[in-house]
Amino acid sequence: MKVRYSNSINAFGGINFVFEEFEKLKIGHILHDNLPSLSPKSSYSWRDIFYSFSSIYFCGGNCIEDAKTILSNQFGSNPIFKLCSPDTLLRRMGGLSSDQLLCNTKRGTVEHQFNINQPLTDMNVKLLKKLGEFNKNEVVLDYDNTIIFTEKKGVK
Repeated sequence: MKVRYSNSINAFGGINFVFEEFEKLKIGHILHDNLPSLSPKSSYSWRDIFYSFSSIYFCGGNCIEDAKTILSNQFGSNPIFKLCSPDTLLRRMGGLSSDQLLCNTKRGTVEHQFNINQPLTDMNVKLLKKLGEFNKNEVVLDYDNTIIFTEKKGVK
């Protein structure tokens, strides 16, 4: 059995093994190459933003604010990435959104909203390729978007 030790000893030190794997896969480069350019004066890279967001959920958090309440003391000096504030995460994630599309069905009067974000879809495919998911004999890419007729108001 091979034993490895984390570079950073803290309550969530095991997450560093995940980040080291992300680094081997060069996830940060894929994010940088496929997401909108950030200002050269920006304090955080897309890699920092993605790692911060991932660490919230990998370490038992359940909302963006947990980046400050749970993780700030543990990841304040993480050698792998800079932890972003909840405000930075929300602002940058919001900047990735695309316009809503509208659809009316043949039945009913509700105008439905949906969203297709092609740049994020393309990046997801690149990440899946990097992870070797397309090296299998059979691959299913499942897109779920079903509009179900209803008379209820507020079900856009």
